[in-house]
Amino acid sequence: MPRKYKRKEGARRYKDYTDETLKLAVQECVELGKPCADVAEQYKIPIRTLRNKIKGLHSKKHGGQTVFNDRDEQTLVTNLLKCADYGMPLDTTDVKIFVQTYLQKANRTVSKFKNNIPGDDWISSFLGRHTVLSKRMCQNIKTSRSEISPETIKHYFNNLKESVSGAPPQNILNYDETNLSDNPGIKKCVFRRGVKYPERVLNHSKGNISIMFAGTAAGDLLPPCVIYKSENLWNTWCEGGPSGTQYGRSKNSWMNSCNFDEWFLKIVVPWARRIEGKKVMIGDNLSSHLSANVLEHCAKYDICFILLPPNSTDKCQPLDVAFFGPQKKEWQKLVEDHRRKFPSVSSVDKAHLPALLNKLISNMDLRNRANLIAGFEACGIYPFNPDRVMKKLPTSSGNTTNAEKGEKSPFKISALLDFLQQFKYSPRGESAKPTAPKRKLAIEPGKSVSAADLEGTDSGKVKSTKANDAPLAPSPSESSDSDIECESSVGPEPLKNTGSVHEVDTGRGSRGNITDGCYAVIKLPCVGSTKNKHYVAMIVKAACERDNDTVIHEVKFMRQSAKAPGKFIFPDVEDMSEIEDKFIIKVLPSPISIGNQTKRQAQFLSFSTDLSFCE
Repeated sequence: MPRKYKRKEGARRYKDYTDETLKLAVQECVELGKPCADVAEQYKIPIRTLRNKIKGLHSKKHGGQTVFNDRDEQTLVTNLLKCADYGMPLDTTDVKIFVQTYLQKANRTVSKFKNNIPGDDWISSFLGRHTVLSKRMCQNIKTSRSEISPETIKHYFNNLKESVSGAPPQNILNYDETNLSDNPGIKKCVFRRGVKYPERVLNHSKGNISIMFAGTAAGDLLPPCVIYKSENLWNTWCEGGPSGTQYGRSKNSWMNSCNFDEWFLKIVVPWARRIEGKKVMIGDNLSSHLSANVLEHCAKYDICFILLPPNSTDKCQPLDVAFFGPQKKEWQKLVEDHRRKFPSVSSVDKAHLPALLNKLISNMDLRNRANLIAGFEACGIYPFNPDRVMKKLPTSSGNTTNAEKGEKSPFKISALLDFLQQFKYSPRGESAKPTAPKRKLAIEPGKSVSAADLEGTDSGKVKSTKANDAPLAPSPSESSDSDIECESSVGPEPLKNTGSVHEVDTGRGSRGNITDGCYAVIKLPCVGSTKNKHYVAMIVKAACERDNDTVIHEVKFMRQSAKAPGKFIFPDVEDMSEIEDKFIIKVLPSPISIGNQTKRQAQFLSFSTDLSFCE
């Protein structure tokens, strides 16, 4: 029998009426006493069918019967929905194995199933009977994003309620950074049926431009900020864009702390000056968005700076929820038109980007306003409604079927729910095989390796000390532009004398004079510990700022080379930061340059002082 049955012409019509019509006809015969022949002719129902229903005969559906009854199938549907809600959706093969497992435990054999495993026809019919289920392509998300718990969201909204209280919608601002790609994406086109490789000739690249957007709960969109990946900024890259657009550059096209400070002063501060009353600014929990300068201006202009919970942007960020999706679809159309206009160009010229951005905002004008309002509403910020976010999180409570309330069913879901709760919200355990520091084996080439050779190297194993087991300090990041979650306190913790093996003289008299371009040793405390770590950095600008008699220096951190211990090198991505004067413990003599700097190899710097204890 085909999967989609088509009745042959002239064949008997088994059921050409609805269940409601049949029920109404039976009621007229039983309750009103009308003749069956008259009722059957009136409702176009076969008289034998009507009499059988009155007598309670042939109550089953015509044709082949389902393997499981309605209650069991409904419980299976509930299980599948629960798995999908908890981020563990099952594919068709998993469903087949799930059904086979039940049949084996129930000592039941279904002749139509080969090895008690349902076939594709059963899966197709099962999905057709339960339209609440459908097969969809899914994307993978990191475990950290899926682990956000209802308790975290509740705590966030408890704090948010007090922060946004009394602020009108035009005073609630959400900002977020996104990227616009040069790739116009894929689309459906018309081809000859059966073609294996449908293709279209259209240049594309992997280039991206980072843009900072900000909008209010009233639907007002602030001027954007464009960040180019470049060491310089040219005038042609800043012409023809939307009115008030801010332009900047960075080495990796993402917004760093300097770019964010500039955007805040030139975009957010003028917005805060124009409006009166309490202002609220909501954004990602990133270290590059926090600086003393920004927080001072927030206090000056009555702005509440609110950070979202980590890994919650897909649920709590209005711009992510309702704004960026429609905008990027419109952007792909503009990029495709631009590619057709300039077919020989491999990538979108930066000089053309401001005009394209202006056209994007112009085309999305009315939709931008509606999408912003819908985004704040969907995230429960304005109007304030935490349930809008809480219902997105899977819980064991909610709508339950009769099978879940206590009726016996082969597909038990209580154990399944316990497992899903533990999988999603419980902290991850340690790996089965703990990682150990690797060591080089002293084996001659051409000689076979035995277990005795491995045991002989145990004596050369480096023993860890308490200093090695200390938590990582809030050290300079691998990239100053990377997205790093901020700790609860913005500033570093006070330094304590830990009696470490490697101590440097901290006497201010012997420390040396700090000038622009000199090199120094910087000691930073470990977060949540009394341990310290040392780093070598170049003083870019000495005493660049004084805040309440606190001298702050702008420094550029270095890394000790893994290939050449004792020699230091600047990372590919500049690691800039502002450090208080008290963290600089010693000024180093001028270093010696080793090797020539090339595009692939940076120049090493060697100091006469022993700095092996530095990172």
